[in-house]
This record gives sequence, C-alpha cells and structure tokens, in this order.
Amino acid sequence: MKSLLSIVFVVLLALCAFYLIRQSSTKDGITTDSTDTNESRIQSRQDSVHVRKTNRLESSSEQAPNKLVRVPDFDLTQHVSNSIIQSYAKYATPSSNIEIRTPDGRVLYNASADNPFLGIKTIEGGKHVAINRGDGRYRLIDVDTLDSVDLPPVPPVERPIGFSWNWFNPKTLVGVAGIGYAESAQPKGRCCDQHIVASSLLYLYNIESSSIEKVNLSPSLKGLVFDIGRTTQDGHVEIISASGHDDDGQLLGWFQIIPE
Repeated sequence: MKSLLSIVFVVLLALCAFYLIRQSSTKDGITTDSTDTNESRIQSRQDSVHVRKTNRLESSSEQAPNKLVRVPDFDLTQHVSNSIIQSYAKYATPSSNIEIRTPDGRVLYNASADNPFLGIKTIEGGKHVAINRGDGRYRLIDVDTLDSVDLPPVPPVERPIGFSWNWFNPKTLVGVAGIGYAESAQPKGRCCDQHIVASSLLYLYNIESSSIEKVNLSPSLKGLVFDIGRTTQDGHVEIISASGHDDDGQLLGWFQIIPE
C-alpha cells in the first residue's frame, strides 16, 4: 500500500513540475498562444487593408478624373454650339429692384442691393439657370420647381480666386477659377484686381451629384490666365486669354474635356 501511494505521489509531483515549466516558458515567449496568433494575423490584414485604402485615396486626390485636350484645326461649323435662351425677362419693380421671370411670368429671382444680379446664364434643353451674383457667387435655380442652390464660390486651393461658371451641357457647368499671387510675388504697379490672378484652373460641376471635379489642363495652358468663350453640345470649349485693358482676349484654341 505504501508503495502504491509513493508511486501516485511521484506522478503528481512530476505533473506539477511539468505544469510549472510550461507556465514559465509561456511567460518567456517560448510558447505562443493560438489566440494571440490569430489576433496578430487579423491586425496584420487590417493594417494591409488600411495601407491600400490610404494609397488609393492619395493617388485619387492627385489625379483629376478629367483632362483638357487641345483639338487642332477645330471647325465650329461642324459642331452645334450651346445656345443661350433670350426669353428670360427682367422687370424693374417700383422699388427699383429687378425681377427675373420665366417666359410664362413666374419669378425666378428677386434682385436687390443685398441680393445682387450681374447676369443670367442659360442653356437650351436645360432645366436650370445660373444667376451671376458677383465675386464668384452663382446661384443655380431649377426652372420647374424654383428650388435653388449656391454653386461653389472658390476652388479648394490656397489663395483662391472666385469662379466664373458657364454651361458645358444641360447637366454640367464648367468653371474657370484662379490661384492668386503670393504676397511676396505680387506684380509691381498693378492697377486693379484684374491682375491678382497668377494662373487659372478649370473645374466641372455636376448638377445631379452636386459635386465639383478638377480638370487637368493641357500643358500649353498650365500657368496661364484664361477664360472660357463658347462651348459645344459635344463637349468642346473655346479657351481665350484673359481680357486686358486694350483687348478682349485672344483665342488660345479649342479643347475637349475627356475622362482621364
């Protein structure tokens, strides 16, 4: 009996010793728990996904979805220009304010000193008009519902100069904006604010998505100050040099906006 008890005691002692050795090895990092391994693998996959997402976002922010391509020997007679609708009337009210009305007499816009009006831009086949309110401010108005939304006044860049919006097609506007000179690079002897633009930028505004997208410029236009002249229904735009005091701007060429 004593011999049996001795054997049992030795076995128990051996098991205790084995357990203590295993615990010590785990603490020292020799044995890795399977849960820790799985968590490490999950974290590694998450880190990898995060890197891919970050790279994709960084690359998309550097590349504009559209680009401007010069069209040599462009013949406007082979294309249909976007027509301007002349039927929107302006009425002076007794208080000397201006009302902009649709052809059927509905009031689109009430102009006043606090709600300025510098012009209206329309396009044939479109359901919206763009009201120029000055200082790069444009209001887009739905002719059917009279709902309105203000277009972005300036581009998302440093030292922005306000937009001049034009119709590109019935659902899209094309806008020219600018980057101003840094204070240390201001031209000497400039006579007016017309000369504060260092270079021009081009953007598209999508009415359905209310989104703005930058257009990559043709190399010949980078660093220049320019305006938009006419546009065509198939996506061509006329680019002219910015008007000066002695001229109305010179033709820089016809270009097409296409996906990058």
